[in-house]
Amino acid sequence: MCVTEVLEGCTDPLYLEYNALANTDDSSCLILVIEGCLDINYLEYDEQANTSDSEMCINEVFEGCTDPLYLEYNQEANTDDSSCLTLIIEGCLDINYLEYDEQANTPNNEMCITQIVEGCMNDNYLEYDINANSSDETQCITLVELGCTDVNYLEYNVEANTDDGSCLTLIVEGCSDEAYLEYWDYDPMSNSITALESIPNLDDGSCSNLIVYGCTNFDYAEYSIDANVDDGSCSQLNATYGCTDDQAVNYNSEATIDNGSCIYLIEGCTDENADNYNSEATSDNGSCIYTIFGCTDSTAFNFNPLANSDDGACESIVEGCTDPSALNYEELVNTDDGSCIPSVFGCTDVNSYNYNSLANIDDDSCEAVVEGCTDSTAFNYSELANTDDDSCEPVIQGCIDSLSLNFNYLANTDDGSCVPIIQGCTYSWALNYDSLANIDDGSCIPYILGCTDEGSYNYDQLANTDDGTCEPFIYGCTNPTALNYNSEANTDNDSCIPIIDGCTESGADNYDSLANVNNGTCIWYGCTNPAYIEYNELFNVNDGSCDVLVINGCMDSIACNYSSDVNTDDGTCEYAEDYYDCDGNCISDIDSDGVCDELEIVGCTNDTACNYDSLATDDDSSCTYAETNYDCNGDCLNDTDGDGVCDELEVVGCTDDIACNYDSLATDDGTCEYAEDYYDCDGNCISDIDSDGVCDELEVVGCTDDIACNYDSLATDDGICEYAEDYYDCDGNCISDIDSDGVCDELEVVGCTDDIACNYDSLATDDGICEYAEDYYDCDGNCISDIDSDGVCDELEVVGCTDDIACNYDSLATDDGTCEYAEDYYDCDGNCISDIDSDGVCDELDNCIDISNFDQIDIDQDGEGDACDYDDGIGINEISDEDYKLIKMVDIFGREQKVHNRGIILFYIYDNGKIDKRFIP
Repeated sequence: MCVTEVLEGCTDPLYLEYNALANTDDSSCLILVIEGCLDINYLEYDEQANTSDSEMCINEVFEGCTDPLYLEYNQEANTDDSSCLTLIIEGCLDINYLEYDEQANTPNNEMCITQIVEGCMNDNYLEYDINANSSDETQCITLVELGCTDVNYLEYNVEANTDDGSCLTLIVEGCSDEAYLEYWDYDPMSNSITALESIPNLDDGSCSNLIVYGCTNFDYAEYSIDANVDDGSCSQLNATYGCTDDQAVNYNSEATIDNGSCIYLIEGCTDENADNYNSEATSDNGSCIYTIFGCTDSTAFNFNPLANSDDGACESIVEGCTDPSALNYEELVNTDDGSCIPSVFGCTDVNSYNYNSLANIDDDSCEAVVEGCTDSTAFNYSELANTDDDSCEPVIQGCIDSLSLNFNYLANTDDGSCVPIIQGCTYSWALNYDSLANIDDGSCIPYILGCTDEGSYNYDQLANTDDGTCEPFIYGCTNPTALNYNSEANTDNDSCIPIIDGCTESGADNYDSLANVNNGTCIWYGCTNPAYIEYNELFNVNDGSCDVLVINGCMDSIACNYSSDVNTDDGTCEYAEDYYDCDGNCISDIDSDGVCDELEIVGCTNDTACNYDSLATDDDSSCTYAETNYDCNGDCLNDTDGDGVCDELEVVGCTDDIACNYDSLATDDGTCEYAEDYYDCDGNCISDIDSDGVCDELEVVGCTDDIACNYDSLATDDGICEYAEDYYDCDGNCISDIDSDGVCDELEVVGCTDDIACNYDSLATDDGICEYAEDYYDCDGNCISDIDSDGVCDELEVVGCTDDIACNYDSLATDDGTCEYAEDYYDCDGNCISDIDSDGVCDELDNCIDISNFDQIDIDQDGEGDACDYDDGIGINEISDEDYKLIKMVDIFGREQKVHNRGIILFYIYDNGKIDKRFIP
């Protein structure tokens, strides 16, 4: 009858210990199940829970600053992590505004109001800027200096930079000395003077002719040759004046009165540049003599046939070769005798690659024969080779990287086509498809569509690709009969509120505080008849409180139609106009003119006056009238030409102030007379800085040196001259270039012209001696190829063992090869390095170091050979069996040791004086 086997355990599913297979409770139910979120990464984490309920983990923890008053605030954070450090300080962060706040850390553009305008804010300086609001003293440069700034006035102050209205007297340039003709308006026809229209007040240095009064008429005996202003002293007519000296050039035989005009002939040289110039001569007689310096020796190399004064520079004739490029050129020769031998530079070594049989001067250009592949298209082309040895190999392009997908073992030249091996999923339908992979590694994962957001209502834990179907948890009341039913909610949160009908208006007489839905039953008691004062449109049940009937009308006591019986103002009040009573009469009218005092308008009431006011009611004697010939606007009554000057006041004359006959009083233009361009009205240059009689505007600036390249024969003012460079003519051609290489002889530079030589000189124009680097080295003595950067050129490397403790150490080796070492404790010949007892067993391996024990016999297996084991009763030097103690252990340097480690020799010191040398291998 035994059917069901007893299986004890906890049978209560509310406990953690619950065993679904148990059928007999054994009181092992101890810990109640507490469901909750056990994931500390969620806000709902419950440290009391012991059973995970993932549906209770809703809001994932997002740490950050949760205080919006701090800069670090993160609106997505839901858990504060104390990262709130910097309080937000709003302000203007634009340094271009006056309101800029250096304490602020959050921009508020509305606080940036006044843009900074830097400038000079000191009005004592010319640079003062009325718009500036930020002082920049560096812009305040020029202090204001008041004065007359117009150079056309006598009061002009050269130091002034700000005009103060002190310019009063216009400058009239000219001769200011009335003792000179230029001070006056001089008529040379009548020899008379009259005052100028504009009397000069600034002397311009034009006073040149002193006034000499006298008789200026040749027909009178009183005639004075020096007189230039007639003074009316001419009285004796019909006299003949002239030179009465028959020795004079201008002798006049008819003259009766000598007038001092005789001119006498003095012959001589009149050229100031001649050696014999005569300053008193009036007639040149061709006698001028000029000095010409030079070599006057006709046998000299530099004889000058034009020279009349020897300068001591004569040079003797020296014949020879004058060509500096010739083999036999001599510097001291000045006369070529046709003996030059041309120089031919080149390699004169018949064993060289570039031997030149025509060369007579070796230029160190000889190149040794270097065999190799000279085909530049070949794989093994050698730039150093100059003689082909048929060793060329064709270039085979391809991928030479053995680790690449497309490695080509036949290729010797990489063409950049190597494709690296990239493993990954190569199937485009997979979730983890890698477009860069070229070898599939079996890692493809298929797409599983669904909602992948764990915080969503329809989260699918098997999905790996979100299909956009996620629905958020929407908590709310899901009961459609509840007051707060939410049709969008998908998760009920027990918030449903039942509907309670009633009056919800708190002011109603039957207000129900428990009702949440107004059912239209609210009652307000009061007067419901609009014909009574007590009527209120809110009342809906009449309680008999209607008492006073409504009487409409005007209730304002100052209105013209006010009634004391009215109790309801209907907006019909009527009022008198301002300043009038209800009968239309002025309340105040002192002058009884029918215009109320407040409405009176004071002004001019005369309609012929310029300021007549048609609205004025009281005249205030303010009338004004137009001037003669003008209307009230100041315009001429008669102005035929429309120039603003009344016809009655016109003055005809020259109105152009730059004309010579300018009339400052003229209003109507007459004939004007002008000076020629660049000249004043007196025919003098307006501007002639160098006083050469040529007006500045007509000056021609140019080079006046006839040896310059840009000499200008029309130039009047000296400008910049351009000269040929030394050794060149004006066209840039060498004056002397014997070898016609375009480099002037004086500028030739002898040097090495071979650009592969160590002393190659890029400035050299004529070939000199070249120097070359040693094989495998550059010009600095560095290896051309040294892959391992050890200072030994790859071509000179020697592979061998470089470890001097190795048995096959090679002192000549530069690159490390395979080294061979002796076994531990042995030398390279297989002999023990240390074998004190010479038994063929190295001390480090010997169990009895100081006594020969070749077979390493150790019967008691204590690690000490029998030959030196004194306490085993076998050794050959057995001593007393008396007990003795180990005092200490020391190494070969006498240092005490507490532990005997393997591989070390130690000496054991006992209290009976015995010392053992022991080694533990």
